[in-house]
Amino acid sequence: MDFEILTHERAFWNLRAAWNALNRESLRPNLTGSHEWIWTWWKAFGSSGTLWILVAKENGKITGIAPFMKTRIFKYGTRLRTIQFLANAHSNKAGFLVAGNAGHFFDELANFLYERRAEFDFLNFMLLPEHDPFVKMVKFRQTADHFFWGIRPGTASPVVRLEPEFDAYLSKLSKKSRYNVRKKRREIEKLDGFRIRHYEDADEAEKFLACVEQIERKSWKFKEGRSLLSKEEVWNFYRAVISEMAQNQVFHGFILFLQNKPAAYEMAFASGEDLLSQKISYDEQWRAYSPGFVLKTEVIRWACETGFRTNHLLGDCEPWKLQLGGVLNPHVYVQAYRPGLHRTVLAKWEFDWVHKLGSAKRTILKVGSLS
Repeated sequence: MDFEILTHERAFWNLRAAWNALNRESLRPNLTGSHEWIWTWWKAFGSSGTLWILVAKENGKITGIAPFMKTRIFKYGTRLRTIQFLANAHSNKAGFLVAGNAGHFFDELANFLYERRAEFDFLNFMLLPEHDPFVKMVKFRQTADHFFWGIRPGTASPVVRLEPEFDAYLSKLSKKSRYNVRKKRREIEKLDGFRIRHYEDADEAEKFLACVEQIERKSWKFKEGRSLLSKEEVWNFYRAVISEMAQNQVFHGFILFLQNKPAAYEMAFASGEDLLSQKISYDEQWRAYSPGFVLKTEVIRWACETGFRTNHLLGDCEPWKLQLGGVLNPHVYVQAYRPGLHRTVLAKWEFDWVHKLGSAKRTILKVGSLS
């Protein structure tokens, strides 16, 4: 297996057809692994790094892609040359594109990275599913021993299993949750101008974004500086990715109106039989009526009737998501320091000593509470 390193945007762009073909053939094809998604991410967030995409070939055929970039980060007061995915928290999922024998690809990748170890200090692979083949390799295979590896828990986003009929889905919820869904819907229906609109065409994307902007400016996240509007690159990313996904006919936007003004929104994307609920928010003045929760339940109704099998409630796990029957879908960070005395100390601290100190602290607190 030979690896080619792509460092220029033109080469990245020209890989589009082969990239998407490999994504469709890979072990876990997904929307956020598509060339369109990752290219859009790079244009919005990539200014702090340089491309370092690894393309694996066997007999002239592309059999794997590692969508990497090089950047520099600070950890424990140390500046580290880092290789990471073309991803961040707004990606919600990251990983490798691999056709065929994943174990063979990861063995070769580990060896290749070891050969190029002089070019970096730290590997930081975020948002990998807990049961990803690469995670398994790091846990169990000797090829991982070239570096000082560690696996840390990441986001555990709930996934809702859908049914062909909404009533069948509701029947699987707890009695309290079913009551809550129906009660909140009845209460909000009494308000003037209540309606829900679904946006999916490319021509409607700008109308949806205009509503999102109005809602975001009146959300609690805006006051705390955590809104989509709080950072220009974040808002630029969502504007661009919605436009791109609408062109590809996989975008679905929903707006709940009250008094003929946008009160809540959900931004979602179709990925095969999965519906990825990317962002949900609401106008703070309507908090008492739970407009985001009501809209979410109506999106689930639509998803059931449309034939989706699952609804991924992306982002952090929150109580209201579990009320909707969500089952946790854990992701992890796989990280590694390359060999070297200073980096060995950092690795020991991060992957070993910190956990022992935490365990000792919990023991001390427990003993203190019993005395």
